[in-house]
Amino acid sequence: EDDRWKAATARDRRGWTAEVFIPYESFGFVPIRSVKPNDIIFDMVQSRTVMGFNVHRITRLPGERARWQASSWSRSKGPIPLRDCWNFGQAHFRELPCSLEEVTLEPLGRLHPRLTFKIRSRSDKAEEVKVKTYASWKSPRDATEATTTLKPGETAPMGADFPRAYGRQTVGVKLVRASDGWLMDEARIECFMPSPVQVVLPKTVLYETERDFWAEVKLTSADKKLDDLRYRIAREGKVVVSGKTGPLEGDTFSLPFALSGLTPGSYRFEV
Repeated sequence: EDDRWKAATARDRRGWTAEVFIPYESFGFVPIRSVKPNDIIFDMVQSRTVMGFNVHRITRLPGERARWQASSWSRSKGPIPLRDCWNFGQAHFRELPCSLEEVTLEPLGRLHPRLTFKIRSRSDKAEEVKVKTYASWKSPRDATEATTTLKPGETAPMGADFPRAYGRQTVGVKLVRASDGWLMDEARIECFMPSPVQVVLPKTVLYETERDFWAEVKLTSADKKLDDLRYRIAREGKVVVSGKTGPLEGDTFSLPFALSGLTPGSYRFEV
């Protein structure tokens, strides 16, 4: 984003110069297509990338007949220099001293999904790095951080466990150089975490003479296990019936309970 860029200019006897600081991670590529569940997105430009690049300057010359003067790092031949990409120069990005590889999140169907990845050193000297993992449903202060030292050419497997969350989520990892906080690589996964249970109500309308009610619960987690299940019936935000099961293991279960004493109206069943 341009608001993160910094620039300074100077003029001396040799002419005019400009120095621009562009955060390395801002060169990440944003996918044009919609992000699909479980897509892995590397926000950083990758090692040895070659990118079309140009710098264009326009200044107004002083004088009675003031005119605009244009100059480019790579000479442009088109009427709109910044759109003349066919005559751009090339920016060669150096190889990352450390990078992320084989980033995966699995299994999504379990209560505690695990993010696994490898960090690889391409440096000719030892690098002390910080590995930060984060998730969209956790606050920034809950992000985990670990520091490790990689030998030249070393590849180290790492991982992080996350508490269960449901729906569309983002999980990511950052690789930062410990000495100066330089962000060397970053990857994130857009995923959809399914609910571990599905609830089916065989009956949605009860008459005053009926006192028994039950719900069918299906475990959808990969291991078909649940430590316990809490359920309740509420009306206008107030809980009127509640209960808790013990450990569940299997496929489908019935949760029966009595509804005596409930007044006519609409109720919400929650698990």
